[in-house]
Amino acid sequence: NPISSAVVIRIVSGFGPSAVAAAGVVGRIEMFAFMIPMTVGMSMVPFVAQNFGARRFDRIRTVRRGAMLFAVGVGGVIAAVLFFAARPLGGLFSSDPEVIDVLTRYLRITCLGYGLLEAHRYAGFCLTGIHRPLSSAVLNAIRVIVLLIPLVYLGAGWVGLSGIFWGRLVSDLVSGLVGIFWTGKVIGALSRRPAFS
Repeated sequence: NPISSAVVIRIVSGFGPSAVAAAGVVGRIEMFAFMIPMTVGMSMVPFVAQNFGARRFDRIRTVRRGAMLFAVGVGGVIAAVLFFAARPLGGLFSSDPEVIDVLTRYLRITCLGYGLLEAHRYAGFCLTGIHRPLSSAVLNAIRVIVLLIPLVYLGAGWVGLSGIFWGRLVSDLVSGLVGIFWTGKVIGALSRRPAFS
């Protein structure tokens, strides 16, 4: 993740200091916006692990479904707030109209994927809890290496600065859907295995 962030910032820097400043501010806004969903998500690992040990796959399925719905729901609420508050928020961080404009575009595009981005994170927590840390790492690599970096690079080349934001949005949406599907398949397969296999 740090390497991908550095790559994305390097691509953004090609569009000038205002773009870099806006990206930095958006990163801080997102850290604050995701505090509650991240706290809920982190509690999934011990809960899922405990129930995995007890072979209570019914409870794992219940918490996974509830967590994914929570992620999409809270992500939608955060997206709605930030979509309409993007420009005023930009004004709190900068008086430069160009920075505010870039920040507004960045938030209004990428916030549309917040729900599925959080679902992707929850999928990683879930996979870790069922003793599949490598699968969790692969899921993260799919988002970062397979989707995010290429899409941001292509978006920048084809559309310009907004293409970077659209590339991020597409990577968040696709990786979230992959995470939801993957965890469902893995939990279903594990629940059908005999104990201690």
